[in-house]
Amino acid sequence: EGKAIRFGLSAIKNVGQAAIAAILSARKESGFTSLTECLLKVETSKVNKKVLESLIKAGAFDRFGKRSALLESLPVIKDKISRLVKGKGNGQGGLFDGLDSGSNKIELKDQLPDIPELPMPDLLKFEKQLLGFYLTHHPAKDILKLAGDRVTHRVSQLDPSYHLGQTVTLAGILSSVREVNTKKNNSRMAFATLEDDTSTVDLVIFPKLFAKNPSFWQEEKALLVTGKVDNRDSTLSILVDEVEEIDPNQSLPDQLFEIDIPRGTPKEILVKINELLKSYPGKDRIIILIPNGGPPKRLTLPYTVNYTEELKLKVNKLIH
Repeated sequence: EGKAIRFGLSAIKNVGQAAIAAILSARKESGFTSLTECLLKVETSKVNKKVLESLIKAGAFDRFGKRSALLESLPVIKDKISRLVKGKGNGQGGLFDGLDSGSNKIELKDQLPDIPELPMPDLLKFEKQLLGFYLTHHPAKDILKLAGDRVTHRVSQLDPSYHLGQTVTLAGILSSVREVNTKKNNSRMAFATLEDDTSTVDLVIFPKLFAKNPSFWQEEKALLVTGKVDNRDSTLSILVDEVEEIDPNQSLPDQLFEIDIPRGTPKEILVKINELLKSYPGKDRIIILIPNGGPPKRLTLPYTVNYTEELKLKVNKLIH
């Protein structure tokens, strides 16, 4: 919706229908201005600590503060509210129901600690666990930058009718791994799913390669894989020949930009683009995507540039 991403509470793991109904009912009148107000208004028997932690980790309360601070404050806020309504007894209804006329003086503003946000890997891990996808940032984007021009294709560019039998190199993160023993000689091999920032693809890792680096084949591992495109059983997969682990904690290289050249672009325009790029020296790497029948050919320029918005506009003006 515009620049916002909206998804239902039911999409969040550990948040059941009873909890959702309680939250929506409490929010209906005037919404929530803080985590404290939310906990005061909701029906406490329906929204427990696990639900609240899941909502925080999924980003549902981001408008109230950092996820790290909200998680840190949750036990304190819950304890404060429990003491305020200690005489209520049965825990039915919203906590506002158990307060006397002096409840209007309760401080609804959250008193959050001034602490750093959770590390990005933790934020992303929680989002993946609770939502099934990455919301804040896709970690594969960084892996692709680290792999640079060794990557020949994004997963979404693979076409079984065109690439069948071809060797490709992909980079991404393992989202699932299943190890099995072969029937022939009981050797260990694996089936995995590689995810980049565009899609996922199945990997087949035969015993010889698996035995070389068995520790590589774990969920959340960042890998660069090279192999042949297969379409066995009408399912696109990669028969992996080579694999390299990528350290996601290493420093990212200077930015990498792609320029997609439209089919039929005159040679003189390509010359002008080359001259224009050279006139903006800097540290950014450029990959030119050249039309090639199927997916475009990727050509890394031998020089680096300062790819500013101004330069980007000038390039787009030349090719469109």
